[in-house]
Amino acid sequence: MLLAVAACGGDDGGSGPSASTTRPEPADGEDAGGTTDDAEDGDTSDLACSVVTRDDAAALFGEPARAAQDQTPAPFGSSCFWENADADETGQVVHLLQVYVYEGEQFYDESVSPEAEPLDGVGDRAFVRVVEGVNPQVGVNALVGDRVLVLDYSTINIGVADAEKVDATTRQDELVELARAAAEAL
Repeated sequence: MLLAVAACGGDDGGSGPSASTTRPEPADGEDAGGTTDDAEDGDTSDLACSVVTRDDAAALFGEPARAAQDQTPAPFGSSCFWENADADETGQVVHLLQVYVYEGEQFYDESVSPEAEPLDGVGDRAFVRVVEGVNPQVGVNALVGDRVLVLDYSTINIGVADAEKVDATTRQDELVELARAAAEAL
């Protein structure tokens, strides 16, 4: 059942894809985002993984994190996906944090998300959005100079005991703080 829900995600108003069921570890010479670690100055291929690290994701999740397979590399910037280290285990909450850094102000658009609420203190301009339901999500989009930073955090609780379920929307404040720090790092 997890395979069908995680892979199909649906149109939930988020700005990124849903969790992938293929979760390879990074290959030798790759960082957590699946990019090589020998990027030249000015190359943004691993920028998203440098502004939101594995440790940052682990702090948000409240448990160890690992790289998740990025099914949709951002063609205009950088992307990096993190998930909890035990995401493959039956009966475990699946945490997914998707980080995007797009080159160009044209990627900042509040109108694409009906749940958007203005957010002060993150970059030059920002909004937060919350999507409740089976796949709860919280996201922050921020314009930082001529870049757009997007953080999407979601949880999947299929087969998880009620007492162990995690609703991503309850960690909105933590995600906003993470976005604030990432925006400052840009």
